[in-house]
Amino acid sequence: MLQQTQVTTVIPYYKRFLSSFPTVKVLAQASLQKVLKSWEGMGYYHRARNLHQAAQVVIEKWRGKTPSDPKLLETLPGIGRSTAGAIASIAFGKRAPILDGNVRRVLCRLFAIREGLRLPHVQERLWKLSEELLPIRRAGPFNQALMELGATVCLPQRPMCLLCPLRDQCEAQRLGLQDQIPIRSSTRPIPHHRIAVGIILKGRSLLMGPRPDRGLLAGLWGFPEIPASKTTQDKQALCQAFSDWTGFELDLVGLLKPVIHVYSHRHVTYLPYLFRCQGGTPSRYYPWQWVRWSQLPSYPFSVATRRMLDQVKAQRPSTSTEPLPLAAESPGLYRPYLP
Repeated sequence: MLQQTQVTTVIPYYKRFLSSFPTVKVLAQASLQKVLKSWEGMGYYHRARNLHQAAQVVIEKWRGKTPSDPKLLETLPGIGRSTAGAIASIAFGKRAPILDGNVRRVLCRLFAIREGLRLPHVQERLWKLSEELLPIRRAGPFNQALMELGATVCLPQRPMCLLCPLRDQCEAQRLGLQDQIPIRSSTRPIPHHRIAVGIILKGRSLLMGPRPDRGLLAGLWGFPEIPASKTTQDKQALCQAFSDWTGFELDLVGLLKPVIHVYSHRHVTYLPYLFRCQGGTPSRYYPWQWVRWSQLPSYPFSVATRRMLDQVKAQRPSTSTEPLPLAAESPGLYRPYLP
């Protein structure tokens, strides 16, 4: 859970997760939907899927006993070299190095490494330093202390050098380069996508489906989506595109407030359109299902989908009588993606 997420954010999710899945066996036997539901809101859902798969491997291959060897740990889904080293050293007392983001920053400053972090030879040197610094005993507490130092003192911006116990040994601090190190390679611009979302109502149900097993938000439930553009502003084309995608005849009710969400590698603006189902049969291209309002709490959703659902709930009293006003600009659509 601590991969790409701060401790303060993780704690309530960690407690809830352990309450639902107290043992590896319970986790392995649980459905993926239940696991994702317990993870809901924390993001990076591939971690939950990997953890679920890893539990199943531990049960099937090692009879429920997690291996202590870092090399064996690396064979589990979602566990790389650094995570394997953390588990082996902290849980089993093995002398295994780690190299997460915090440790990279500490080592780069400690040894004044003035080259890009992504360079292979820099990564190799950092791994070597991490291993050489490990004490013969109590490698786990040492690794935890190194991570904590980076998380609380050796910060990415404005490091608190006056409070650092390694201040006298830090080459970057001695050279006055602590604000310039580590050197990061130039980053690519983050793409911005516009997605038209079809929120289709039929009585007390909404049309939803699970996302594919691979890709962004895999396994979570959501509404039909189509890439949007500004090239077409035709209401009929909008209805036709979602009808082709879902198999149902639709009547456009209105456009809700756009939902903007920032992922690690992309920004997405969701344009949620309300439709009423007028008949038809589900498309063979996707496992759409009618989900009743009362059933929604048992399904796992992304934060963006949850925000759209909240808007629909707020509009429910009016959608059955007066249509919502359409936005001045309706997005045009590309051909639906068929998995």
